[in-house]
Amino acid sequence: MFTVEGGVPLPPERLRKYPFREMEPGDSIFFEDGRRAGSARVAAARFAAAQAPAWVFTLRKTDAGSDKRGWRLWRLS
Repeated sequence: MFTVEGGVPLPPERLRKYPFREMEPGDSIFFEDGRRAGSARVAAARFAAAQAPAWVFTLRKTDAGSDKRGWRLWRLS
């Protein structure tokens, strides 16, 4: 059996690990660690699929000519 209760406040929204919701097309996040970048790519794919219309992200390794060596996750749309 269930009890219906009124006036119970919602808990605060949990903190997100990655700032996908704040990203605009063309924005990116830099990662030095490839493993963490891969984790962010999976999280971005799950987040993107839940958006209507779906957002698009891409993960690329930065080359030696760049000022930073690592990985960068871009929001494309």
